[in-house]
Amino acid sequence: FEGNDYDFVKKGYASQAYYAILRAWYRRLYAMADRFEQWAFARGSWMLDHRNQIRFVIGRSGQIVRVDLVNGSQCEPLDVSATDALREVILPPLPADFPRTEEGVLVTFIASGDIHGMRSDPQLRYAYYGY
Repeated sequence: FEGNDYDFVKKGYASQAYYAILRAWYRRLYAMADRFEQWAFARGSWMLDHRNQIRFVIGRSGQIVRVDLVNGSQCEPLDVSATDALREVILPPLPADFPRTEEGVLVTFIASGDIHGMRSDPQLRYAYYGY
């Protein structure tokens, strides 16, 4: 979280947001498996070792009001799956005692491993962090 004036971890909001985003991203990865396979075929390699950085803004209601790709991954399906997940996710409202109307967050999405396994077990190969 970009603001230093509120403890999102202690309040439990960080983990709620983290897991909501992670579930949304796993759904996007699974839905986009064909695009990842096409991307891999065109490159001639089925291995991923990519990461991106995305900044997003959470509004008071929990709605994500802005999503910006800060550093692309050189893997178009990864960038699209991550930004789409952030646009689709439903987060809990910001805590009632949070002092502002919105909060910016910078996260990193990481994809590594063999694309062949994406359909059967995406969560073992993909992660994101940034809080």
